[in-house]
Amino acid sequence: MTDPDLPQPGWYPDPSGAPALRWWNGVTWSDATHPLSPDAEAPASASVPPTAPLPTTQVWAPVVPTPGQEEPPVAEAVKRRWWIPVVALVALLGLAGLAVSALVGALGGPTRLDTGAVEERIAADLTREIGRPITVTCPVSVALRAGSSFTCTASDEDGNQAVILVRQTNDRGDVRWTRQP
Repeated sequence: MTDPDLPQPGWYPDPSGAPALRWWNGVTWSDATHPLSPDAEAPASASVPPTAPLPTTQVWAPVVPTPGQEEPPVAEAVKRRWWIPVVALVALLGLAGLAVSALVGALGGPTRLDTGAVEERIAADLTREIGRPITVTCPVSVALRAGSSFTCTASDEDGNQAVILVRQTNDRGDVRWTRQP
């Protein structure tokens, strides 16, 4: 795409002053040249691009200090504070771990009461109270829910049995039990 303010592409006198014509592509000077013939007249000055300098290019490059030159104070401050993003990253990872742990605990926690542990506790309490071995049998699958109740059966060596009413006091598996008459 050409700039409308620039001359049209064509052969113009070489802007470096060499006795030749140089091709103007409408934007920049090319490397293509053509010798001027001795009897050829140079084109009128009006046809020479008014902005006929050789092209220049700006190159953006980082400034690298020469050896012995002091670095700017900003670079020094950045060097001294390298640990800040590291600490921030570690803190974010820790918070993410806690969030995942809480989510897994809330969603994947136990949903069934450990009735084996309930049987052992009741049997130990009754054995201490009565003074002889007692066996307790509870349902295998009981939902973990505060306020819900279920019954177990306590038996001794002679075959005597008693019904035990068990009530869950919270959602963590704590229970209270009573012997039914």
